[in-house]
This record gives sequence, structure tokens and C-alpha cells, in this order.
Amino acid sequence: MSDNANQAPGSVLTWDEVKDGASEIFNVWVLGSEMQWAERAWAMLEKAGLTTYRDAVEETLVLVLLLALAILYWDFCRLGADEDIGWDELNEHATENLGIEPFRLAQVVGPAFEADDYRTEGTELFESALRHVIVEERPAIGSVVSKGYGDDWTFLKALFASIKLPVDPPEDGDEEPAADDEPEFAPAAIVMGWIMEGMPCR
Repeated sequence: MSDNANQAPGSVLTWDEVKDGASEIFNVWVLGSEMQWAERAWAMLEKAGLTTYRDAVEETLVLVLLLALAILYWDFCRLGADEDIGWDELNEHATENLGIEPFRLAQVVGPAFEADDYRTEGTELFESALRHVIVEERPAIGSVVSKGYGDDWTFLKALFASIKLPVDPPEDGDEEPAADDEPEFAPAAIVMGWIMEGMPCR
């Protein structure tokens, strides 16, 4: 019998369990719908099996995936809307909003982790480890979410649509709202180039 056959099927870290923390890290626009975008993206990751864990170490990795998803969104905000959201509050988001424990994160990265590869001026060991996991997991997250929308253009439009609240459906007898959900060409072209590159960290 294989080792996998002896393993428990695992638990799923659901959106309901992470949405309170997510509301702090997906908090960009005054009247945006980024939380709705994040919830849909999390459902895609869940469907792909990326939110399943069997122990505290794997649960920590799933929490870092949520942070990585937020950073992917922040990169879009910077490229598509000139909203500069950096990594300055990475430690706070990880520990206070998501409850990531340094000891568990150390178990995730393992003894072979080289902090200097991800360290910048003023960056502590904990943040260097976070950056390491985020960079390593980013391609998988980006691929799952972009494919979840069917094609790159639909994914791009969903990103830009999250900047504002969704339009309420018209009441009976009311006219349909004007179609204004097409993003402007210049920022859309920049974001599309980034998507086609695989959405690297900016």
C-alpha cells in the first residue's frame, strides 16, 4: 500500500475561515469589489486542491497562498491603476491578519532556505521567508486563477472590474445601464503584457 493511501484526505481552508483576514489585505479601493474578486479566486484555488492541508505546516502554506494571491492583486493595482501598494506591511498582514507563526513558516521553507536570496535592506528573516514562498508559489496561483476565467482577456476585465462596485441589475421596467466595463487601452495593454509574462512579482 502506498504512503498516500495511509494519509488522511485533509481539510479545506474555506473562504469563510479566511475572509476576515482577507478583508484586511484585499482592502484597496473605497468603492471597489476586490473582496468579491478574491472570493472567486479562492474558489478556483480550492477547486484545484491548493487550499487543502493535512497538518499545521501545510495549513501555514495555504495561508501564505492567500497572501500571495493578495500580492498578485496588488501588482495589478500598481500596473493597471497606478495604485502603489508595496510590501511594507507584509509582516503585519502575515502575523496579525492571517495568524502565520514564524516557527511554522520556518518549517515550510525548510533548513535549505537561503535568506540572502530574498533579503533587501531592512528585511528581516521572517519576511525573507515569506517572499521566498510567495515567489515560489506565484506561478501556480496565477495559472489557476487566469485559467479559471477561461481566457486572458476575461481575466483582465475581471481585474479592472474589481476597482469599482458591480452594477446592480436593473429593476423591472428600467433601462439597461450603459456598457462601460471595457478597460482603457493603455493600462489594459500594460496589464495584458504582465499576464502574458506569467504575472511575475513586481
